[in-house]
Amino acid sequence: QELQDYISNTSEYQFEFVSKYLDSIESSEESSCLEDLGVTQWINCTTPLNYGQHLRGKLVLFDFFTYCCINCLHVLPTLKQIENAHSIEEGLVIVGVHSAKFINEKDSCNIERAAERYSITHPIINDHDLALWNKFSISCWPTFLLVSPTGRMLYVMIGETLVSKIPLLVDHVIRYYKEKGLILPHKLPVLKGSVTTQNFLKYPGKIHVSTESDQIFVSDTSHNRIVILQSETHCVSCIIGSGKAGLRDGSIGQAEFNSPQGLTSKGHLLYVADTENHVIRLVDLEKGLVSTLCGTGEMGTDREGGCLYTKQEISSPWDLVIGGDESQYLFVAMAGTHQVWVFFLSDSSWLKGTSYKAGTMLRFAGT
Repeated sequence: QELQDYISNTSEYQFEFVSKYLDSIESSEESSCLEDLGVTQWINCTTPLNYGQHLRGKLVLFDFFTYCCINCLHVLPTLKQIENAHSIEEGLVIVGVHSAKFINEKDSCNIERAAERYSITHPIINDHDLALWNKFSISCWPTFLLVSPTGRMLYVMIGETLVSKIPLLVDHVIRYYKEKGLILPHKLPVLKGSVTTQNFLKYPGKIHVSTESDQIFVSDTSHNRIVILQSETHCVSCIIGSGKAGLRDGSIGQAEFNSPQGLTSKGHLLYVADTENHVIRLVDLEKGLVSTLCGTGEMGTDREGGCLYTKQEISSPWDLVIGGDESQYLFVAMAGTHQVWVFFLSDSSWLKGTSYKAGTMLRFAGT
């Protein structure tokens, strides 16, 4: 009930609520939980960070993540929002703690490439042996720990569901410690965007070969565009998308995508899983136009579906394939909900004698 009161009340009430909680934390005799991190492998830093020299006087938000976890990727825009609102000099430090799930994720080089791919510029710890994971009793990805400028544990949040509440909480906590004079304005040895790739393609995600048009379609994912090659010559024949991250329909040169992944085609129509826009895009190659087929443009939580076209919210579509005797079904790997969905390209019969109108999208497999 107290949490509901906090969320629904005024900003001043929220600040007073947070202040009382922080007063109780700071009056305790608890010692700093950051005194001995024991970490040597850091990314996006020129030197390893420690509490005494670097993190004392900073509000530290730890993000326990792994780069192959879609739920961890979902929270990155919120972390970027927080970073843009509060600089390191203003007292906030976000530290990613990469606690690997698979062996290949333990390699710092792979983590560096993932940081570039997802534009992560804050410091990252390679927690390859799960030392910090175990130290703080973490149980799942993502998990967030908020640690005070005095090194005390303030807050733990598990999962992505309530991550949208973190920016407001950080605002109040920063204000509290500034008023107490406990925020220190020093800089940190952090590299901002130090790694860059100048290749024509940047982390391409998917390839689709069309036997109907003798073309190869490539998702140039980190350039937010689709590249079309001729099958025989492998020469570039067309680029779809301006390269700017966004959600914009229109001509193929002006349209905007956000980290497109899966591709499939039917005749002159190309279907694109526009992953970070949470939509499916339709490219009419004859007309040279891009439109949004389904999805609202916001990450959805619906796990059943049943709505039409852009009325149906979806979550991180990752790959596509067309199926059915008449190629009337577009199957979608819905990474955000760990399911497979189906979009009806035409009025069609379905399982158990049911039928659906063109444009309907619903769950096919997975709970």
